[in-house]
Amino acid sequence: MTWFSLSKAPLLTGFHFSFIGRPIFHGSLASSSNKTTRFLGTTLIIAIAIFHFYLESSDLLIYLNANLNKSYAEVANFKISSEDILATDSQFFSLLYRYQKTLNYEVIKVNYWKRYRNATSHNNLELLSEEQRSQPLTPDLIIISAYTMNKFGMPDSKQYKATEEYKDTSTPKIKLFGKTIKRLLEPLKPYSFRRIK
Repeated sequence: MTWFSLSKAPLLTGFHFSFIGRPIFHGSLASSSNKTTRFLGTTLIIAIAIFHFYLESSDLLIYLNANLNKSYAEVANFKISSEDILATDSQFFSLLYRYQKTLNYEVIKVNYWKRYRNATSHNNLELLSEEQRSQPLTPDLIIISAYTMNKFGMPDSKQYKATEEYKDTSTPKIKLFGKTIKRLLEPLKPYSFRRIK
């Protein structure tokens, strides 16, 4: 219990990886033979489930309207040159990944790359060119979903030109547990943007 409360892992990983450990810890409390500990564990499980659903509700709801087969078929039809540096979002990353040619749009857009670079070991940074150590490669092509565009914004219009006009396909906003959520009709519709040279 002391290790769990004092562990720096949740702080270092932004809570992403500690999601795995917490349910096990709370489940072990809930299955305790002591009534007070069991009550505490059950209460924590319920509270965290409610808060987690509340915080992640917009992400959970995107798949209610998503036509995955249609979206993935559209992504597979995009013309990508073997020389193109591509930026894409989490929804399409596994489909479009190419070794040393693929960047994560969210990481670049929100400038997470600076934090990741600072946390990367010196040995691994030595493998990169001087330019790559100071900033990420500039993508030639960006392929992202309507959901990502809605959440993180469109690419800079001075640098990138859309290959297809973006249409706002959001429905009226939904109120869920007091949180206003904009629900997209086609959250995984892919859009591509080509760098202006």
